[in-house]
Amino acid sequence: MLPSSQAAELTGLRPDRLYNDLRRGTRKAYRWHCTLDDVRLTLSRLPNADDDVIDPLAVQFYLPRVDEDALPVSSPLGGGWTGYTNVMNTVASLACDNGGFVVVTAQGGGFDDDTQVVDRDRVQATAELVTAAAARAADRWGCATTPPDGPPRVRPAAGPPAPAADVRQGTCAGLPVESHPDIAWAWGAHTDPRTLDERCVLSTSNELPSDQTDAEQHIWTLEARYGAQALAEAAERRDSSDQTNEYRDRFRATAQCPGSTVLARFSVWSSQRGAKDNTAAVALLKAFVLRATERHGCTDVRLPPPGTANDPPPWEKDVSER
Repeated sequence: MLPSSQAAELTGLRPDRLYNDLRRGTRKAYRWHCTLDDVRLTLSRLPNADDDVIDPLAVQFYLPRVDEDALPVSSPLGGGWTGYTNVMNTVASLACDNGGFVVVTAQGGGFDDDTQVVDRDRVQATAELVTAAAARAADRWGCATTPPDGPPRVRPAAGPPAPAADVRQGTCAGLPVESHPDIAWAWGAHTDPRTLDERCVLSTSNELPSDQTDAEQHIWTLEARYGAQALAEAAERRDSSDQTNEYRDRFRATAQCPGSTVLARFSVWSSQRGAKDNTAAVALLKAFVLRATERHGCTDVRLPPPGTANDPPPWEKDVSER
């Protein structure tokens, strides 16, 4: 199902660079995966409901999960395609009128092997590969859909951070950073109604989060996942304990967004070390959710329960009540 011209772009017409062609999954959710040069490709047929058809242990093979503070943040594929790339992972999704999704994921590549600088040509070539493969898989698997006519148009990955208070556009715009003077820098991306993943990373430092070692430096990551990508969080939730979910729900929100029966899922994650006021994280999440849902035309927005952010975690309550 891989288009020969796009595959050749990455392999240099070397068939020996395509291997490990395997099928996995169940009747309702299945995937084909192979390795193309140094890129792991997965072509999946997924349901359109938050049920238990995706094994939480296998969700990483269907939809990639990256560290919350990983950079660059996700950028839309553009060109009318539904999906995103964060350089190391590229995902394209087609919603099927007869139910479910076709999802194609490429994990790996995107950086120059010698310098670790973003290779723009390779990012674009990978995006063209996953979108063309998604269209072919949809046709092969009987997914009733009409893919865009042209290729994706991936914009350059976000570069250095911007002063948080000056952000007027993109995923980090409109956040109440003026109420939190320790938030100085923001890494965001431009927005697109067809993206599957939106993220904003906020910090006290303009150093890359991976380079920050000072115990006083704080990082918040805000993330929105839509459509097929939201299935990943639904699966992860099923694999967590009730106590963990009860705690994490203080920092999660959901909404019903157009084009998918799967609930969009929003979350905030904080690496703030030592004593912290979780109210700040929830305030950031609420602003992020309201802007994202307005932008995407979502309804039935469910925000975290009020007044619970700073309550002790459920597992600490259990210990104190013994």
